[in-house]
Amino acid sequence: GRRNRVKPLELQAEEWADLRRILFDFQKQHAKSDTATDISSGSLSGFVVYASFFRRMLLWTVGAMIVSFLAEGTTPYAMTFLSNWGAGEYDLSDATCFGAFAALIVGKSLLNSSGALLKHLGLAQTSLVLRGAIDDTLVSLAMPYFWSGGRIGDVRHAVTMDLNELEHLSSIPIGLAQNLFGLLAVLYTVPLALPLVLLAGLAWRKVAFPKTWVFTQIIPMFTKQVYQNPLTAAAEEHDCGLTIRALRAQDRFDDNMQRTAMHLVYGRFLLWGGLLLKDVLSLPIKAVFVACAVGCVLHVKDQGGSSAQALVLYNICWGLVRKINDLNWKLDKAIERLVQYRNIEDFVTTQHVEDPSRGEAPPFAWPQDG
Repeated sequence: GRRNRVKPLELQAEEWADLRRILFDFQKQHAKSDTATDISSGSLSGFVVYASFFRRMLLWTVGAMIVSFLAEGTTPYAMTFLSNWGAGEYDLSDATCFGAFAALIVGKSLLNSSGALLKHLGLAQTSLVLRGAIDDTLVSLAMPYFWSGGRIGDVRHAVTMDLNELEHLSSIPIGLAQNLFGLLAVLYTVPLALPLVLLAGLAWRKVAFPKTWVFTQIIPMFTKQVYQNPLTAAAEEHDCGLTIRALRAQDRFDDNMQRTAMHLVYGRFLLWGGLLLKDVLSLPIKAVFVACAVGCVLHVKDQGGSSAQALVLYNICWGLVRKINDLNWKLDKAIERLVQYRNIEDFVTTQHVEDPSRGEAPPFAWPQDG
């Protein structure tokens, strides 16, 4: 019999354009749904994923936290020691007191360096273990991994990712230890202000959303091409000036030039507006920390303490603003790296791997040692 041949699809140009648009919209909606699913699942398991990372370098991280906590206390104790030395409260020679004071000052740098060394050693050890786990999973990965939703992009990301970028995840415990020292100082001097300080610290991250929005949404939109668009439009209008005037299309080109230039104006407005809004919203929170610092000074004065002790406590309480701000910055960076680490953790803990103890043995002539 005669075979029926399938004729190619014959469409007009407009029909092809409509078909491409429909397929593109379908693909975009599918990608958005996948992204939303990943984000929702990631937000639920974020603490669990970070706990797994923290468990991998537990000893190194705890050691770095203890050393950082001790480093925060060296400078306040050195200032108190200097005040007592000047008041003659120590029955020691000046050379001994000076040596102790210098040891406290230098000790902070040594302790901070030791904390950073422990953090990087733990990160190096963790990266080595993760790299070995990635290699083992890669060589034993089974096809059901892809049948269950795994993608080649996930494998490529796990294999090619620079594990040194996980440093932001290991910096969070050190930031927590530094903030803990300030909170204990507030608890020691003004216990009633501790809940207020904790609430202000949590609210600090909430009011920082304009700055986060600027750095994650506004700045990436204004690339080098956006800044060059006004110059390009002006050059094109200048080159085609005679033709534009002959066609009497000046208004159309002027409107295009104005829209192009206003993109930069709106971008600058949103950029500086977001940063200023963050500063305005953080003013009440800064007032809380200033009130706590003043309360510490009044408490020391009421207890008959020295001016050095009052100054030390004031600097500790007011320094919490900077430390909390640094901790929020570390958290923003860690959230970006946590998504990457989640992909690695999902890859190395997959169940779709081949068991080398099962299956038939290779022929005798095949290499046995790789």
